[in-house]
Amino acid sequence: MPWLSNTECLQYAPGISLSGEALTTAITLAQILVEGVNGANRQLEVDSYTRILVIPNSGRVLFPLRPVLTSPAPQIYLRGSDLPPRFGLYSTQEWQLLEINKDYIIDFATNEIVLLTLAYALRHEFSVTGFRRYHRTPTSAISRRQLKVVFSSGFNFTATTNEIVELKRALAAIVALRTSAQSQGVKKLEVSDEKYVVEYAGKNDYLGISGNKFNGSPINELLSIFRKYRPSEFSV
Repeated sequence: MPWLSNTECLQYAPGISLSGEALTTAITLAQILVEGVNGANRQLEVDSYTRILVIPNSGRVLFPLRPVLTSPAPQIYLRGSDLPPRFGLYSTQEWQLLEINKDYIIDFATNEIVLLTLAYALRHEFSVTGFRRYHRTPTSAISRRQLKVVFSSGFNFTATTNEIVELKRALAAIVALRTSAQSQGVKKLEVSDEKYVVEYAGKNDYLGISGNKFNGSPINELLSIFRKYRPSEFSV
């Protein structure tokens, strides 16, 4: 379902001439655009996610999505054979639930998981000779240190924060542009790893999203508002 209602859309973009089901459809198509590869590249409404992340030696791990919700609280699990030995074993491959404020803290301002006692162990993993302090046996499995993060991310669009109003205004503006008399419709679509090209029936149509994402067209400028919420692996 669209997270922008017909009433809100007409409030933020009063020049739109559509109404009823036609307007709802236009909002839905615009939402598909802003949550697609040229925009946020993700669903923006609240949803739960599970991601497996490799731990860097800094002990600071970035959540792959933002904003991360404080409730329900994220759950952080650890596994990997680079951990110090326990009960005579080099490590365990089973996920172990970590304890907040003891094993890690979450910096919601920077969207980071900051590992505490483990971060110290990672920094002191090598002795002065350059060898690991804890040696793996020949039959030990090799795996990288990993975190499994279970968290919720997205927006509650029933709220009225400035950030949510900004997103709704931008979506309404895209609906207005796409439904204006100047919008001619798509004649040709070309997608590859290097480019995203849209050719419109009207040669003078300046409302398209052809070329790269920084080409300055009105829709691209509005889509840039949504790109800041892209998953971290697609943030460049």
